[in-house]
Amino acid sequence: MHAELRGSFPERSVICPVLVGRDAAIDNMRTVLSRARNSQGGILLIAGEAGIGKSRLLRETVAEAHTRGFAVFRGACFEADRATPYAPLLDLIREFSVTASRTAVAHAFAPAATELVRTFPELASIFIDVAPVDSLGSQPERLRLFHAMSETIAMIASTQPVLLSIEDVHWGDEASLDLLLHVARKLSAQSVVMALSFRSDEIGSPLAKLLAELDRTRIATEINLKRFSADEFSTMLSAIFNGAPPGGTFVETMYETTEGNPFFVEEVLKSLVNTGELARRADGAWYARTITRVHAPRTAVEAVRRRLSALTVPARDIASMAAVIGRRFDFELLKTLSGHDERALLALIRELIDAQLVVEETPEQFAFRHALTREALVGELLKRERAALHRAVADALEQQGGDSNQHIESLAYHAYGALDWPRALDACSRAAHHALALHAPHEALANLDRAFDAARQANITPGIALRFARGRALETLGDFDAAHDEFSATLSAARATGQSNDAWNASYALGMLWSARDYGKAGEYRREALALAREIGEESLIARSLNRVANWHTNLEQIAPARRFHEEALALFERLGDAPGVAETVDLLAMTHALAGDGTESVRYYKRAVALYELHGEKRGLATALPVLCLLNGSTHASCTTFARNAFGAEALTDERPVRLAREIGWRAGQAF
Repeated sequence: MHAELRGSFPERSVICPVLVGRDAAIDNMRTVLSRARNSQGGILLIAGEAGIGKSRLLRETVAEAHTRGFAVFRGACFEADRATPYAPLLDLIREFSVTASRTAVAHAFAPAATELVRTFPELASIFIDVAPVDSLGSQPERLRLFHAMSETIAMIASTQPVLLSIEDVHWGDEASLDLLLHVARKLSAQSVVMALSFRSDEIGSPLAKLLAELDRTRIATEINLKRFSADEFSTMLSAIFNGAPPGGTFVETMYETTEGNPFFVEEVLKSLVNTGELARRADGAWYARTITRVHAPRTAVEAVRRRLSALTVPARDIASMAAVIGRRFDFELLKTLSGHDERALLALIRELIDAQLVVEETPEQFAFRHALTREALVGELLKRERAALHRAVADALEQQGGDSNQHIESLAYHAYGALDWPRALDACSRAAHHALALHAPHEALANLDRAFDAARQANITPGIALRFARGRALETLGDFDAAHDEFSATLSAARATGQSNDAWNASYALGMLWSARDYGKAGEYRREALALAREIGEESLIARSLNRVANWHTNLEQIAPARRFHEEALALFERLGDAPGVAETVDLLAMTHALAGDGTESVRYYKRAVALYELHGEKRGLATALPVLCLLNGSTHASCTTFARNAFGAEALTDERPVRLAREIGWRAGQAF
């Protein structure tokens, strides 16, 4: 076992070292700066949800402006300063006074010094040559401040271009936003850029007024930052982990949880490092334990708490109830749980929408704006509260027919969350088998893990079928060792209890599993499965076993016995009316004829197999039948190309369906094939 490095790591270990997915935004920013150097000033608006990368892009803007010789003035708005007039202006002056000499500050702000000291008496220590005056009060004095600031900026811009950077203006006070608008109206003929960042989901009326005016004057360039796509997210993780992010389902789980919000990605990674769920081995490689649920970081929890604080108590209760239901929640289900009538419930959901916690997707369904919003709400509940709510949801689902396959996954999730172990064992087992039938091995494995845990909690020995199902999911995901352990345990248990059908299932599965590793062992298990099938006397089992023994002979180039076994299997399947069995047998016969050098018969059988697979929607068979066509009539590239063009047309050479089908069902061996 590799040694692991536990504990805290430097923050830079999980911070993305490069700016990802913002090429278009950078181009727009550079265009605005370039125009300003030619006395075509403008406004750069950087918008997006919390954590989307506005601050990062604003820092890039500041760095670019410094490189181009701009005089840079930076300020920020803070939530606590909403009631403080001109707070970002004061912040800007103070920051500049720290980085520049007293003489430079006095010179830069000379036209506005008197009005600034009048507004902020505490600035007298910076502008020492300005005598204190009465505080600002009347409208003419307010306009004098606005005019003085505009004159100051114009004076600086006459000698070098200027960047005014104000962060988080959604928290700006009305007076500050009015000042920014006054300055903005005079920028078009100056070498000045005003860069403002704000949360697009927290636009109050003062900011809305400013944005509307900027739209009217048409001097603003707005950059709306979006969440990362799956590809951009992969690029980000690759940069963080030096090209080698943790394997397994880690990347998929992270993307599903954070939904491509870069700040949340970094915060969740830090949280996983701190809890030891994400660690480094001694060789420096990152390693992630199996992660089925990612907890919301403190930053997301605090953001949710702030928004909840403005809600009524009934609305907070509805938010908690909805969070337990899931990321998306059905109106009728929530109505049943809450006991509210439709009108009252709609009013409470409207509160959640206004607080930017929830969005309406359809008239029947609502959703939390972000997965971490919902996770933060769930995390605020006591364990006993969560379990009680899960139990109520499970009961409601069963009343609505939630034990059908259509909703079995939801029932399994809530029964497990309710700590109702017998019900969880049953529901999770059925959900796992349903997922396997839908070729969804990751989902099947998650439900099987819950089922095994529920069995342990209830002191119940898991059935043989459950172990076999886990082996199937693991085999599909390419985990040979784990799948072998499950199938072997199934076979041992079946032999010990005399359950012939379960023993056949396990022998058959082991024969399939070993075919990629050791043909000798594969043959042993396949012959054992055929013997068990004949002993049981069930024709469908006999036919399936015949096909596997026949295919074993085919791969050993023993064509005569292979054909004999396949033809016997085909006759049995046709008599039984088993269409999937017929399709699989025809597919295998096509391969046998191909290896025997009989291209004509092989083509005939493959055409029939593909048609049958398509008719019955058998993705796994189709994923292998289509590409193997290019291997017929010889192994050289020339013969493959000639055959493919003759059999199915030139499009067969560029058909991406096989790979796509294998990916859809999570079949890694199929993708490699």
